[in-house]
Amino acid sequence: MTTTGMANPNRISTDRPLLIGGNKDFAPFEFQNSEGMPDGFTIDLMKAVARKEGLNIKFELGIWSDARDKLEDGKIDALAGMLYSEERDKTFDFSVPYLIVPYMVFIRKGTPIASMREVIGKEIIVVEDVHAHDWLTRNRITDSIIVVKEATEVLKLLASIRQA
Repeated sequence: MTTTGMANPNRISTDRPLLIGGNKDFAPFEFQNSEGMPDGFTIDLMKAVARKEGLNIKFELGIWSDARDKLEDGKIDALAGMLYSEERDKTFDFSVPYLIVPYMVFIRKGTPIASMREVIGKEIIVVEDVHAHDWLTRNRITDSIIVVKEATEVLKLLASIRQA
């Protein structure tokens, strides 16, 4: 489920725009469009809420792990979308969930993996600090995790790795 994450809603100042962080590489939810502007479902939703509530907001999209760090450090006020977990709930406040986001495992065509059980111990490429990274680490699925900064890097790296 996707929710809006906030580090400390009580410290937000109303004398400036609320600074909303997000991932520049998570289409169709949040991304930078061809003009370099924030776009996507969660961006549109945040804009609609801001209009309805009379809020002045500004978006700052970037690399997801940096956005999470900025929220934790108080450099931004909220994230446009963050998947809930008990672990994350210890640090961040969450809005009511408004969306279910499926996560998938991408494998090379012809690879004989048919279930999550068959992924255990395999080399896995994942974006740093996303929900799947947290889950893989927490559940000790493998000792061989390749961490990258952006979702497009995952697919490029997977496509470039030659099978032995």
